[in-house]
Amino acid sequence: MGGRFRWNPVRIFQDGDHVIAHSRAGGWIPDGDAAIVGIFRFENGRIAEHWDVVQPYVPDDRTAGGNPMV
Repeated sequence: MGGRFRWNPVRIFQDGDHVIAHSRAGGWIPDGDAAIVGIFRFENGRIAEHWDVVQPYVPDDRTAGGNPMV
């Protein structure tokens, strides 16, 4: 696939029992890196639910506003 797995969290937010991690990851998809939002709900100190939003990473100079995705 894409080589050695890399996960680089950039922002982590917490609101009550929910945590959101905004990250850039690579090495597991064939076409490069991905921008990922992982959403977690905790219960009794453990992950009770988890959702992901995954999108291929687009370099800053190719985004509509010229801003980074992560």
